Amino acid sequence: MNRNKINNIDVRRYERKRIYGAYKRKKEKIQYIKLSKKWYETYKNENYPEILGKSNRPYLYKIISYNDYNAIIPLRSNVNHKYGFKLNKNGGLDYSKSLSISKEELLKVKKCTIEAEDHKIIKQEIITIEKQYKKYIKEYKKAYNSKAKRSKELLKNSTLQYFHKEIGIKSNIKANNDKVIKK
Repeated sequence: MNRNKINNIDVRRYERKRIYGAYKRKKEKIQYIKLSKKWYETYKNENYPEILGKSNRPYLYKIISYNDYNAIIPLRSNVNHKYGFKLNKNGGLDYSKSLSISKEELLKVKKCTIEAEDHKIIKQEIITIEKQYKKYIKEYKKAYNSKAKRSKELLKNSTLQYFHKEIGIKSNIKANNDKVIKK
């Protein structure tokens, strides 16, 4: 049988060469954005304390899309936990502070640039970043259903607590300043 007919999706989505154990993607533009001031007014720090409040912070855009929402992951100068991807000595992408924005909100953001060295690393490791981020979301969902103390810390320190609907969690969680309350 012809491989093209069996795996039509794979052939369209990936080139036939395998590089470092993963299919090399067709050239996909990696974008960086900054959120608008209006977005920060909607998600004020008093109500959403885990969301990073620095308005000129760059975010990696379009790692994962689900429903009508897109995940964006902030670049930070200091990522000192396991839920991220190191780009240099201290800094990197912080999965725990990722956000989910709608396609309408996406039209209102500004594109930006980052350091060439960081972009080069992200471009080379984009497949690894996607896999790690998906794994982080799975771990977050698992923690949501767990009663372990470690799980509560993951829930408390993550911005995903504000985006349960967007990531597919049917919940009764409400943010109450710095506390996550499970009903």
